[in-house]
Amino acid sequence: PQIKISKRTTMAEEIEIEAKPEITKAVVRGDLPCVRKITEAAAAISHDEKIKTINHARKWVERSPAYESEANPAGAAEWFDVTPLTAAAMRGHDGIAEYLLRQGADPTLKGCPRDDIELPNE
Repeated sequence: PQIKISKRTTMAEEIEIEAKPEITKAVVRGDLPCVRKITEAAAAISHDEKIKTINHARKWVERSPAYESEANPAGAAEWFDVTPLTAAAMRGHDGIAEYLLRQGADPTLKGCPRDDIELPNE
């Protein structure tokens, strides 16, 4: 599900943000049992679903005249938040980071965190 926020900021006039994935919320809380449960549920569906789950970074789209160009007449910029692995490393949850790496998390994926790294204690 997406959350549509219409507000004026210095850059964006409208922002659409996906909901934070449950695995990322569990990582932020430092809840390894929950991270395992989510990972195992995804693995029960398929290996690809597991990899997609542990590497997921929510997406948001900003629309602003500042982004408008001939190639981008809508003035939209697409951004991705941090992955669960990055969130674990940023929060110092080494056990979760090691678990995610053993499960196949990709340490080379990069994100652009919202609001200079949005990791609320959810």
